[in-house]
Amino acid sequence: MKFTASIVSALLGAASIVSAAPLDSSNTLTRRQTVPDVTVQLANDQSGANWAATFAADGSVHSINALYGGAIWASSAQLVNFPQNIVCFFSDANWNVFADLTTQKTYVDLDGNPDVATPISLDGSFVYCHV
Repeated sequence: MKFTASIVSALLGAASIVSAAPLDSSNTLTRRQTVPDVTVQLANDQSGANWAATFAADGSVHSINALYGGAIWASSAQLVNFPQNIVCFFSDANWNVFADLTTQKTYVDLDGNPDVATPISLDGSFVYCHV
């Protein structure tokens, strides 16, 4: 019993020393990491209309309708302002990914045919980006 009590006492003493230790600025638990922003532009290459939205590249899912303001018909998307190692996905209402953008691939033809600029409806679609 004395042995167990001395071990518990030693552990409690060590825990109080550890918990009282100050945290310095190099400790990752004390620093808050900021999430970079990304700007994605949608364009209707037939009408000339385009829309840009800037949002955090934190993996959050964004409704195209809410982010860009209403019904959007677009034929292309491109990264305008973005951090290194960015990955963005466009998905339909059923979560099927139909386009992606990366640091190496900053432009995408949304209709899937690079020979014609056919706008597609992005109603009910989503975009999400992460680093």
